[in-house]
Amino acid sequence: MSKILKLTIFIYLIITSFTVAISKQNFFEEALKMYQEEKYDDARFLFERNIVYNPKDAISYLYLAKERLKVLETCNCEEYDELKEIIEGKKQSKY
Repeated sequence: MSKILKLTIFIYLIITSFTVAISKQNFFEEALKMYQEEKYDDARFLFERNIVYNPKDAISYLYLAKERLKVLETCNCEEYDELKEIIEGKKQSKY
């Protein structure tokens, strides 16, 4: 009986880990697709979701920053001007 239980648990863990690995990739691919279609709010949500599952994914952080700049660029906010100056090296970040 214990061999059957161990085998069942082992199979369950393999299937669970496989589905989690597949879902991580799907978040990034869907987010990138939304970003390219200029659906920035949906893309931001999916990039953030991908970062939750894979916090070392630098590309998700990059696209999340690009999304934020695109949104700020369209509203001509003071925050956009400040971020642009920081990126160009003209101003030092508060953080």
